[in-house]
Parts: sequence; structure tokens; C-alpha cells
Amino acid sequence: FDGGIGLGAALLALLCLVMPTTLMGSWAADERLVPVAVMAALVSLRSTERARDGQVLAAIAIALFLLRCGEMGVRWHREGMRYEAALKALDFVPMGARIHAVTLTDGCHAGWTTQAWSHLPDLAIDRREALVNSQWRVLGAPLLRVRYPLPPEISNDPSEQIPAWGCGNVDLGALHRRITILPRGRIDYLWVLDRRGLGPLWPGHRPIYATVDTALYRVGP
Repeated sequence: FDGGIGLGAALLALLCLVMPTTLMGSWAADERLVPVAVMAALVSLRSTERARDGQVLAAIAIALFLLRCGEMGVRWHREGMRYEAALKALDFVPMGARIHAVTLTDGCHAGWTTQAWSHLPDLAIDRREALVNSQWRVLGAPLLRVRYPLPPEISNDPSEQIPAWGCGNVDLGALHRRITILPRGRIDYLWVLDRRGLGPLWPGHRPIYATVDTALYRVGP
């Protein structure tokens, strides 16, 4: 055991616990230090027996790394195809459109899964020069101010995320309340992502584009 590196790992772990989530313009700054602390802790381990023990551990680590890369590659390819299908919704959106995007999130613990649904609407800025709420300001982070007049409930982060999936139940109440405050005449489209085949999301309205993962609605004046 290397005491110097181990002490550094312990200090990093302590820093993860005491530092704020948003620091120096970076969100999740504390969480980003966790992998570094774990890696430092692993590097601090030393074999006091035969040199071959270290070689075996290194081989196991490499095998696990390659296995993880393969699993991630397959999963990312599968999810990438779903994302591409969802992004076809932008083919129905004109240049300069005003989009309110919402991703239906888990209100219950969802494990270690990581998905990009809440980031997909960012591409509307690049592909359609759209005004979209996925890049609203995060309080205490980027120095960004939204000048477009909108209700305060939808003019800040994380307005692009709405809880819907509970622990064994589905609750669209928050989505329906959000729809009622959308300012007609200031928002052109409602884009719902990660709906997991659920529908209808907006009773009485038919989406102009829909897949099992997403639905795009026109917001009337």
C-alpha cells in the first residue's frame, strides 16, 4: 500500500462529499471527482508477494476494461439508433422554431443507467437554429440569461426534465400541469422524450411525429 497515493485518494473522496454540486461554472463537479478518487485508491495498492501477482492483476484489469468497452459499444450503438429515430422529429420543425422540450424522468432510483434524452433537444439549436429550453441557465453555473419572456417555471434549468416514472407507477400529472402553463404564441412545439411507448401524452392532441421514445406536438396560438 502506497500511503502517499492512498492519502490523496482519501482527500479526493472527502472533497467529493463536502464540495458543492456546482462549482466554477461546472455542474456535477463533485461527482466528476469520484472516478479519480477510485482510480487513485486502486493505484495505491501494492503487491508485497511475488511480482507475478501484479502481472495477473494487470491482466485481469485489462480484460475487464476490454469487456466493458465491448458492452458499452454495443449498448451505445443500440441507443444511438433510438436517438437517430427520435431526432427525425426535427425534420418537421421549421428554422427558428420555438420548442419546449421535456424528458420524462424517473422519480425512483434508476440504477447506474446513463442516457442522453435530456441532451437531444440541444441539437435543435444546431440543426434548426431553434429556441429550446434544454440550454437554459443553471443557477450558480454559466453566466447565461434568457431574455425571451417566459413564465419562471420554464425559464430555468431543469425545466427540460419532468418526473413521470415512479416506483412501479406512472404519473403524468406534472407533464399535464406543464402543458397548461405553456404560453401559446410564444412556444411553437412541445417535444416529449423518453416516453417509453406511453400515450396519449396530451389528451385531445395528435403528435405530428412520434416513435416509441418521443412525440412532437404543435402548440396552437
